[in-house]
Amino acid sequence: MRTSKPCSGSSPNRRPRASKTRWLCAVLAVLVNIPAAADRVELLAQALADTAASALSLGYDTEARELLDEALALDPGCSDAAYLRATLTLSLGEPRAQAMELLASGLTASRFSRQRRTDAEVLYASLLARSRQPDGALSFLRDKPRTADVIYAELLARLAKGQGDQARQLVAEALRRSPDDLRPLTVWLESGMPRLDIPADSAILDLAFKLLPAFKDAEPNLLLALAPFAPDDDEARLLIREFRALRNESHRSSILACRYGLIDATKMIAELFSAQRPVARSDLEDAYRLLPDDDARAEFTAAFSTFTGDLPQDSDRDGLAEENARYRNGQLVAWMLDANQDGIPDRHATFKDGAPASLGLITPTTSVVITFGTWPYAGNVSVDDQSGVRVYSFGPAAFSYRALELERFPGLKDGPWLVSDAGLGLPTETALAAQAWKAESLNDGVSLTAFLVDGIPSSAWWTNDFGSSGYTDYVRGIPADERLDIDGDGIFDGRRVWTRAADGSARPAYVELDLDGDGVLEYRESLLEPIIKSWDADADGSPDLYHERLDSTRERYRFTPSWRKRAPLEVILERGRPVRVMLGGVERSLVPDSGGTVVWMGTKPFDLGPDAVSGTYVRNGVRYSVIELGGMLYAEKLE
Repeated sequence: MRTSKPCSGSSPNRRPRASKTRWLCAVLAVLVNIPAAADRVELLAQALADTAASALSLGYDTEARELLDEALALDPGCSDAAYLRATLTLSLGEPRAQAMELLASGLTASRFSRQRRTDAEVLYASLLARSRQPDGALSFLRDKPRTADVIYAELLARLAKGQGDQARQLVAEALRRSPDDLRPLTVWLESGMPRLDIPADSAILDLAFKLLPAFKDAEPNLLLALAPFAPDDDEARLLIREFRALRNESHRSSILACRYGLIDATKMIAELFSAQRPVARSDLEDAYRLLPDDDARAEFTAAFSTFTGDLPQDSDRDGLAEENARYRNGQLVAWMLDANQDGIPDRHATFKDGAPASLGLITPTTSVVITFGTWPYAGNVSVDDQSGVRVYSFGPAAFSYRALELERFPGLKDGPWLVSDAGLGLPTETALAAQAWKAESLNDGVSLTAFLVDGIPSSAWWTNDFGSSGYTDYVRGIPADERLDIDGDGIFDGRRVWTRAADGSARPAYVELDLDGDGVLEYRESLLEPIIKSWDADADGSPDLYHERLDSTRERYRFTPSWRKRAPLEVILERGRPVRVMLGGVERSLVPDSGGTVVWMGTKPFDLGPDAVSGTYVRNGVRYSVIELGGMLYAEKLE
């Protein structure tokens, strides 16, 4: 049995919400028909997208979102799922940037099946136009069929570019092609662009007044939008009265009613601040200009001082607020700026006792958070980008950053503050460091705290994820002496020495370590070419053993311990095998021992065999020594 369609005045019958089991069965019913040879993942994602489309048509938004998210998780290139998820994102009030990202992904993959690519392009173009990218929007709309959606999207782009002539032509085209689509006319009227002294504008306005009786019930806001363009004040009053008689709530109607003498200032103020919805800042400013005297201004201030709610600002009058200030009992508590209108704030602030407490500045690559001490002076500033996080700390009144403009209505000495963006760019880190007394950074697991004087470090602490730490003293901004706690036991067991490079930057020269915990730094390794390692085995302050990497295949050892009475020993290895030995600068021959583990330097009086170990020995009246260098044993006959 079929039932008649509900009339517009009755509430629609709601279908019982389906269980997740029913939705799963619906999906499985589609899956059983998937060809065995097809790409299962893509087909599964498409099946989920098709089921989601059916869910959307029946009003099951939550279930549709789950299905679409699952489809995109399986196949990010499923264009139907991306388009449907973008439309759902917008209907749910989620950030427009998310919808744009989904549409861009779907258009790039270009694998539309049930949904049309053209619909995705037109929706993407409209979002580009509202996100201050009108040229990109127009490129997507080029050569598209002149549908109502295409005309509306192009109008948004032309308005964003300030092209009044083209916008006017598009409104006229929309009224001619689709007179029941009032979006172009409404957005044009609210843009502030129409002018009665321009004949072409007047012609469109005349047509709008002729269409008004047929559409005012469906679109009552047209009554208010056309009131300022009425041929006389009496006609304007009629339009405003009719709108208000329909019990439509609008701050604009209160302001227009006061302007045309239908209500007084007291009534207008009461209506502005009593409604439980945001009040546009432009409406407050227009209302304030209508106040006739000081008594009315005092009444306005008193009402504003108890206001709790949002105060959005739509500077370009495109229907999307770029700024929003939040008040509690007349005091600012929060503010945000979405300059490109993508639904994600570019700047946001919190307030304490009506003064800025923190300010976040966000770009695609960098995020800066300023915590204020006493406004406008910063207490600390955090900078987060691809290279890591840095936090700069400031003394009282050291670093001023007036990124927000705070003002009252003209002529008022008290009452709530109005806030707006001052247009300052991100503070440079050079400027931050010049005024900070401390800078902290976190990068690749290393946390550094530097103490600054006029932007130049005087000392610093660092720690890493392995528990190591270090303390550095600076001379003229260059690390002079850095003490190291390698094992994290709280005791310094190393040091790193720095030098100044040719370009003036600091470079680590070498590192010294206490390997046995006796308080003596017996090991040193250079950090610049040539790379030399040295050991002071007897802790007399003079290295006993040197190792130097000559090139990719050759290395050199030099052995000169204080207890060795012989001439310095130098061995050169190539690919790990000795190729040259010098004693006191005189080259000696290399004679292999039969045991295969020892090489004799010079004369070989006998073979030691495979069990030789380092030390000094006497055999058959011959005194000799065995030395281990680089994993090899070297034997020497002692005179």
